[in-house]
Amino acid sequence: MRRWLMVVFWTAMLIRPASAHHIIGGYMYYDDAGSDGKGNHSYLVHLLLYRGCEPVDNNHADLDTFARITIYNNDNLGSFYMTLSVPLSKREYHSNQHVDPCIVNPPTPCYQIGYYNFTVTLPENNNGYTVVYQRCCRNDLIVNAYLPRDGATYYVELPGRNQGIIGDNSPRFDREEAILICANGKFTYDYSAIDPDKDSLSYSFATAYDGASSGDVAPAVASAPPYTPLPYVAPYSAAFPMGSQVSIDPKTGIISGIAPPAGTYVICVRVNEYRNGKLIGYIFKDFHLDVTDCHRVVTASIPSAYNKCQSFTISFTNNSTTGRIYLWDFGDGDTSTAYAPTHTYADTGTYLVKLKVDPGSACGDSATSLARVYPVLKPRFSFSGQCTSALTQFTDQSISTSGTINYWRWDFGTGDTSSLANPQYQFTQARTWPVVLTVGNDKGCMNSDTQQVLIYQAPPISLTPDTDLCYRDTIALPAGTLTSGSFSWTPAYNLLNPYSSAPLSYARKDTTYYVRFTDLNGCWNVDSIRVRVRDSIHVQAAPDTTICTGDPVTLSAVSDGRYVFTWEIPPGKTVAYQQDTSYVPAASSPFVIHAQLQSCTAADTMQVRLVNYPLHIPFRTFSICYGDAAELSTANAVYYAWNPASSVDQPNQPLTLAHPTDTTLYVVSKIDTQGCPKPTFDSIQVNVIPPVKVFAGNDTLITLGESFMLHGTSNVPGQFTWSPADGLNDPHIPNPIASGTRDITYTLTVATPEGCYGVDSIHIRYLEGPAIYVPTAFTPNGDGHNDVLRPFPVGIVKLDYFRVYNRWGELVFQTSQYLQGWDGTYKGKPADAGGYVWVVKGEDERGRTILKKGVAVLIR
Repeated sequence: MRRWLMVVFWTAMLIRPASAHHIIGGYMYYDDAGSDGKGNHSYLVHLLLYRGCEPVDNNHADLDTFARITIYNNDNLGSFYMTLSVPLSKREYHSNQHVDPCIVNPPTPCYQIGYYNFTVTLPENNNGYTVVYQRCCRNDLIVNAYLPRDGATYYVELPGRNQGIIGDNSPRFDREEAILICANGKFTYDYSAIDPDKDSLSYSFATAYDGASSGDVAPAVASAPPYTPLPYVAPYSAAFPMGSQVSIDPKTGIISGIAPPAGTYVICVRVNEYRNGKLIGYIFKDFHLDVTDCHRVVTASIPSAYNKCQSFTISFTNNSTTGRIYLWDFGDGDTSTAYAPTHTYADTGTYLVKLKVDPGSACGDSATSLARVYPVLKPRFSFSGQCTSALTQFTDQSISTSGTINYWRWDFGTGDTSSLANPQYQFTQARTWPVVLTVGNDKGCMNSDTQQVLIYQAPPISLTPDTDLCYRDTIALPAGTLTSGSFSWTPAYNLLNPYSSAPLSYARKDTTYYVRFTDLNGCWNVDSIRVRVRDSIHVQAAPDTTICTGDPVTLSAVSDGRYVFTWEIPPGKTVAYQQDTSYVPAASSPFVIHAQLQSCTAADTMQVRLVNYPLHIPFRTFSICYGDAAELSTANAVYYAWNPASSVDQPNQPLTLAHPTDTTLYVVSKIDTQGCPKPTFDSIQVNVIPPVKVFAGNDTLITLGESFMLHGTSNVPGQFTWSPADGLNDPHIPNPIASGTRDITYTLTVATPEGCYGVDSIHIRYLEGPAIYVPTAFTPNGDGHNDVLRPFPVGIVKLDYFRVYNRWGELVFQTSQYLQGWDGTYKGKPADAGGYVWVVKGEDERGRTILKKGVAVLIR
């Protein structure tokens, strides 16, 4: 959807009693109050100040209770005459507006007017009086003027005998209303004034004025005229405060056009008063325009005219709201419902084009335009003279086949323009200027042509750099320019065709030649070229070198001039045409550089020897057990460097030991003494087998005559071996069954395929059972031996409880967990030494209950 802009008149001017928003516009006018017959005349002067409806706070000041007015006598170059303090006589609130009902969610503008009226009697004079009011500060959000600025100045000039007409009543603006206008949309606002004397009025946009400051927001004495114009920001100006698409009708005061982008704009309208064709006075109103986004449901927008007159066929531009119903009337009886149609007219003429968007809808919109069909108007021009010291002649070469060209506008890109058909213009700055020619004919056609015009300080000349010449030869000295003209070369010493753009020199000594070029407009420039004469030339190749086979060699040479160079491998194989280059030779060979300056020549030789890289040994890999050393070996070099060196015993030897703790890639750099300056790299990867961790199981008690399954584990796959094999059903599996009659220790060995292994053992005791054994004493001193009193069950499958009591019968410990025991503490403190009663209860494999009691001694 198209975005629009709200424009509410009487918007946001800042006044800062304490740097606060205040006035949003104002103006002054006067009424005649008669003469006293003694040379004095009275006027009723009116000051109107406009303020928004915001509440009074630190940012929004109220209207002043008194306005400080200053009067200057214009007969004495604006000399001070008097001051007045005028009270606020009336305040009005206005919220009336003309709002298009098809605008979505329109805001409601509100403003108030403060009236300050006073009568002043002044001696009649020749040039009248200036009555002025100044106030700070303007809105710092203004977009069409440079800010932050200070305040505003409102004034009116009372007439004198030579300036105006004594007894006149000034014009005044009689419309007090706010309107709503949307950006990029058409708007019309009646900003006309009335004159009590029925004098003729004309309207124009004019400059607004600066005044007052934040240091003195309401000066007791306003400054004297003339007043400082407000500086506008391009592309805005006092004449176009809302841009080039908004204008004011000089006869009616109606402001119309296309609204500008969002922001606050300073607008000033001046009304000139004429009587019998003579200007007798003027007033102006300075106000700010608040520009806010708003949205209209449907908008019809097309250019005001299609007048390029390029052919009978016109492609109509449409800037209207998209996605709607469109009805075009081309003015010749044909219509279209396309969004942007193309139409071919049968004959020349000016046609009224109408576009309706959503015709029949309450919120539909329409627009009109003129289509001028008078083909063909082709604008074009030529120019001559391109230097800043002379005039540039522009010649119109436009063609109009259906009418007579009667309008020319030249825009030279500098801000200057011309309305002549074939103007001359002098540019003061050397650069490329975009020159635009707009032409129009008596049929209303108008079209433009743009060309980039290069202007130079002096006509540029391009010469070759200073050059060398063989003493028995001739050389051309070419000069290039951007335009036509004449050449003159000096001195004439050994020079052929000195008035051409490329003379021939056969100098026999060093000579500097000067060329003067003059273009067709008399602009000229001088440049020079030095010819150095050589009776011999010299070139020296780089020293002989040795490189590695397959590498490029840098071919370079030094010489005493800029010559034609050729590198070759004898006999006659050319490899390069540059003084410095690189080349990959296939074999050791000489390289000859030839230097040539016309018929003078020189040569030198550079010998390049190729040496193979040290012999490379293919990549190898092997594995070692964790903690073992790896043997690293290489050969075919003199200098070695193993990396990483931190785990290598002798990192600079071809044979050494490495001690990696994890899989590691070792790379050795090898350099020999044959002349190849670059190393060869061999690599060996050593895979380190992690430590083999073996667990044979916890030492255990077995009932005599019972079998027991061992449970061996390892962190790596490998071969399991139990020893001795006595009493085992299979000594080469992880979980063999042991059946014995005597205490024994089994050792488990697990070996990996690489030969790494780990060892652990388990001790098995065979006891009569089923039974539960409890030691008779224990020593909880933390030495790791007999620190805990625990039961040792034999043939017991379930432990119901193990309980310990002190000599007073207090329970100091109990558990039902297998092989858990008492650590000799009670209630978090070491228990006393002495005897303690224990009770243990369990169940054997046949379900029989085993209950035993006894005494154990705690020894400290």
